[in-house]
Amino acid sequence: MFPAGCCWLTQSALGAPPAAAGGGVTRHPWQVAERHREPARSQRFTYDELNRIQTAQTQATTGPHAWGLAFSYDIWANLLSASVTQGSAPMLSVGVNTKNQIHETGFVYDAAGNLVAEPGRSYSYNAENQLVATAGVAYTYDGDGRRVGKLSGNPPQPYKLYWYGMSGLDALVETDTAGSGSCFLKLNNAP
Repeated sequence: MFPAGCCWLTQSALGAPPAAAGGGVTRHPWQVAERHREPARSQRFTYDELNRIQTAQTQATTGPHAWGLAFSYDIWANLLSASVTQGSAPMLSVGVNTKNQIHETGFVYDAAGNLVAEPGRSYSYNAENQLVATAGVAYTYDGDGRRVGKLSGNPPQPYKLYWYGMSGLDALVETDTAGSGSCFLKLNNAP
């Protein structure tokens, strides 16, 4: 979707992206790190009444860094297509059935409706329909059904632990067993 030769982005000089009333980013100004010597560029985003992204595009309408996409959804809010509106980008088109499942070749579901296979990947679930394994990653859950651990990689990377706040609803921190890790920040009660 973006030009080859990934860029380093800097945000500090341009400030935080402006947000719509629903919390979605409406414009994301950025500039390429000094060593690439390209001018600042801007990306614009629009959202529908359900706060789903409708369009994403660069301010430039021509040239190697110009791109634009328009998105469409089904009645269940699944992304069905991404169409190019300017520049070039990969196309996306997905079909779903009445069970809200992708009905493309290679997508397989179990009796509970869980996706168990897609091209190049398989998934395993426990009796509570929670994902327990996929693509070299294994997950563990506590008695309340919260994901509390993750083991990944070959050879296995350090075991990851998930820590929850007082509400118990959203993971606040992911750490390894040595205690280093990442915090999760929610803005404007975003999911």
